[in-house]
Amino acid sequence: MTDAARAAGLAATPRAAAGEVIPIRRAAMRSAHHKEGSLVVTATGVFARVEHGVAVRFQPNPKNGAGELRAVIAVRDALHEVLDAQTASIDDTAWDAARGRLKQAELQ
Repeated sequence: MTDAARAAGLAATPRAAAGEVIPIRRAAMRSAHHKEGSLVVTATGVFARVEHGVAVRFQPNPKNGAGELRAVIAVRDALHEVLDAQTASIDDTAWDAARGRLKQAELQ
């Protein structure tokens, strides 16, 4: 069981030294829209940048800009969700949930 957890990136690891790159599980990559260099927010709330197809821990600078960055990422991801829903169906009702999430993200 511990080998499986380690392989999935779930094992505890020592704290990283300043500037060290820490790969984050590929599960953080939620969308095909997350291209090389894209910033994402992982399921645990950590910021990451896509580097060589892997999400790598990212620290916003300045640190007090984290809230604004999180909001911008949420709007971008919600917009991509709306566009995906529109291309998948011509039925407007299929887009309602995605549009609602975009509106919520814009209000943050």
